[in-house]
Amino acid sequence: MLLNIGWAINKQTPSFQGEISQYYSIVIPFRNEQDNLHNLLWSIQKQSFPGNAYEVILVNDHSNDSSVEIIKEFEQKASFSLTLLHLEEVLGKKQALAKGILTSKGSVIVTTDADCTFGANWLWSIAAFYEDSDAQMVTGPVTFEKESTFFEKLQTIEFASLIGTGAASLALKMPNMCNGANLSFRKSSFFEVEGYKGNEEIASGDDEFLMHKFWEAYGGKVYFNKSKDSTVYTQAHQTWRGFFQQRKRWASKWKHYSSIKTTLLAVFVLLFNLSFIMAIGLLLRGVGNYIDLLVVVTLKVILEAIFLYKVLNFLNKKMNWMYFIFLQFTYPFYVIIFGIAANFGKYRWKGRKH
Repeated sequence: MLLNIGWAINKQTPSFQGEISQYYSIVIPFRNEQDNLHNLLWSIQKQSFPGNAYEVILVNDHSNDSSVEIIKEFEQKASFSLTLLHLEEVLGKKQALAKGILTSKGSVIVTTDADCTFGANWLWSIAAFYEDSDAQMVTGPVTFEKESTFFEKLQTIEFASLIGTGAASLALKMPNMCNGANLSFRKSSFFEVEGYKGNEEIASGDDEFLMHKFWEAYGGKVYFNKSKDSTVYTQAHQTWRGFFQQRKRWASKWKHYSSIKTTLLAVFVLLFNLSFIMAIGLLLRGVGNYIDLLVVVTLKVILEAIFLYKVLNFLNKKMNWMYFIFLQFTYPFYVIIFGIAANFGKYRWKGRKH
């Protein structure tokens, strides 16, 4: 119920048709992205935003494929300022982002990933917040494209629930998640909150830890960009192994949160899904008040269906009811598995063990 309310009251993107007064720096860390860089760079090239109002900084995190060569070749035909930097002594996404931000000329930093693409008005939709509002940070929607398999389509629904939850939570002033593939903030404020200091050694969390810092420092001046123009597109995982490693990396963040409220929320989500599994178990065994349990389970499914339908519609995705029902009865197990797995063992990401 709360998520439906939060999604409904979320602000629309401010309308802005004046002259651009800020300079925007798009900072993109990359490691071995030769298969994705062409699409990324052409996607930026096709932006309707004035080419003299932004720059792109690509930071190489020790790639050993042809990524650097692809960027150098594209640099000759770029209609925007393009800078290529290299990490040398350090490694990691946060370190790459920090280097790019330190080198940037813009007053507003925009971050995305090297395996992403966007529509022509993506940067315009972001700039509207900084040209015509008091925004200190703006998060945005991310979704998958070209899904064809059962597994990929499941990921689209699951990922939409995460994006929608992050947006609704912001509107309810209870921020809990965002995605670094579509994030922007004022550079001066980034330094005021000391950037990634305090979580530099954690492989993930370049987005959420930073959002919590901004929220604590600037309160309600963190917004979700509820504009279809702002959507960022990426690829779903094609293998269960890759999916497992990514989700384990994401789940590993929760134990590092300094906010008691955020930690309690993570624990609540875990317990809620555990209770749902128990309710289903009792129903199947015919234990307890059958009618009450059935009403609770049905109400949960209906409310989540309404919420996901709205979010998927916003992302121009269709609601597949078969996949939705499948996830309703498997997702609680998924949450518990990853909640436990995040506390044990290591995971691999971008060819590195963490």
